[in-house]
Amino acid sequence: MTQASYVGLFQNDKELFVQGTTRNVIAVNVSINEQAKAMEHPVESGAIITDHRVIQPVEASLSIIIATAEFAAAYEQIKALYLKSALLQVYTRTARYDNMMIVSMPHKEDADMVDALAVAIKLKEVVIVTSKRKKYAPQNPKHAKTEKRGVVQPEPTSGLASAYDASAAKFKNFFGGSKK
Repeated sequence: MTQASYVGLFQNDKELFVQGTTRNVIAVNVSINEQAKAMEHPVESGAIITDHRVIQPVEASLSIIIATAEFAAAYEQIKALYLKSALLQVYTRTARYDNMMIVSMPHKEDADMVDALAVAIKLKEVVIVTSKRKKYAPQNPKHAKTEKRGVVQPEPTSGLASAYDASAAKFKNFFGGSKK
């Protein structure tokens, strides 16, 4: 399923909050925010240039209504998905958004809505990356001996160490320390 005729929240391509043919949670609206950040930096002339952009993770705001009979069960299911950082899919009429995680789930209990509970779920895309490790041979063979040397202890340099010792001795002597 790539598109839906309604807005829905899914986990592993299975719609959430459905028992049989009854939908216990109704999505009343969804707002999708897809944006990119233009990368700017100064050049020698003092001008600021933009030479590329970085696409930001997708954010979605989903306003839902939970029926009275399902308050406790549906709200607890949403809270469990939030607490375990479950990766969900958001289906809209125009697109499917994968790897979405609930980042907030505020709700308002109002006297005007005694037979339903409104929850505003905010989701953010989780970008999953994998890295590969590759062993490279040194370009210059004379640098090959630096590989696999283990822990190496530093060696004092003769000129710098003796100059430091001489300065430290003069400092001690100036303030009344023992003379060498």
